Amino acid sequence: MSFTVEGTVVSNVNEAYCFAAWCNPFEIFKAELSSSDSEKKAVYAIAMRGTDSSWDKENPLSIPVCLLAACARDNSYLRLMKKMISEYIPKGSDLVFIGHSLGGMISQQLGADEEIRNSYKILNILSIGSPYVVFAGKKCPLRRMATVSDVIPNAFGLLGFFNYFAGDVIHENTGYFFNPLGAHCDSYEKEDAWKKYDCFGIENGGHSLEITEIIYKK
Repeated sequence: MSFTVEGTVVSNVNEAYCFAAWCNPFEIFKAELSSSDSEKKAVYAIAMRGTDSSWDKENPLSIPVCLLAACARDNSYLRLMKKMISEYIPKGSDLVFIGHSLGGMISQQLGADEEIRNSYKILNILSIGSPYVVFAGKKCPLRRMATVSDVIPNAFGLLGFFNYFAGDVIHENTGYFFNPLGAHCDSYEKEDAWKKYDCFGIENGGHSLEITEIIYKK
């Protein structure tokens, strides 16, 4: 599936994972949000990917940035996102965040950022395979999706093993118990586990995003 083509529809967690995981490091789209109980509305969808395992502190996808984000500390990825949102998205717009791993932590930090919250309306944060960032994301709807065997969302971050219970987390057992990389990445593409959750992370929720325009791609 490609998210560089207008008309692409993101309707469930499987597709949302690909939407975030394939960004480099993030992309901003105009989209039409559909739901079962309201008319279509124009939104900006922001997709954020995870770490590239670099140790370069200047790289927003690096492991040092990942560690800072896990502790809810300021970091270069967060600053970059705030800058790009303010430059490319009109104030007062409706935002939808979808992030995988590090991207999910950054989306939670953005949801708790006073400047972003005062300038935009955040409709939903979908955090896939990400730890709970303490106190972040609670000013707007936050839904964390976590495979049971994925240690990153369940045992990493400031809360350690309490991450298994922290935040609005939804667990599914998709296997991969002896495959850490597969649990953190491939398990979120298993349709039998995740397709019942819409792109907001709501079971049988009926939300979908149709991409209408690429605003920014890095």
